[in-house]
Amino acid sequence: MGANEFEPILSAAESITDPGYLKMGNGLIIQWGQISVTGSGTTNDTFPLEFPTAVLGCAVTGWATSSANAYLHFVDSGNTTTTTIRLVNKDPVAQICRWIAVGH
Repeated sequence: MGANEFEPILSAAESITDPGYLKMGNGLIIQWGQISVTGSGTTNDTFPLEFPTAVLGCAVTGWATSSANAYLHFVDSGNTTTTTIRLVNKDPVAQICRWIAVGH
């Protein structure tokens, strides 16, 4: 394969910050960020770049301080849109949650 054959999938736009994104030439977008979520709370965070068509998947990690509820952080996919991600923290203490989303 020649180098030109890879051009459609190479980066078309990027923001290597936090939050940030990488938009591929074929339309695939990967975005990431972090936000503090209150104890036993729910928080929406705005994607740095709107997904034009759909969110294909999201993942979240967090640092729990309570061993009973360690790592009970998740994405509320029913309330995640092309412009916002909804994060849920089941730990009774506020946590910093890092997220990543893929879409087009």
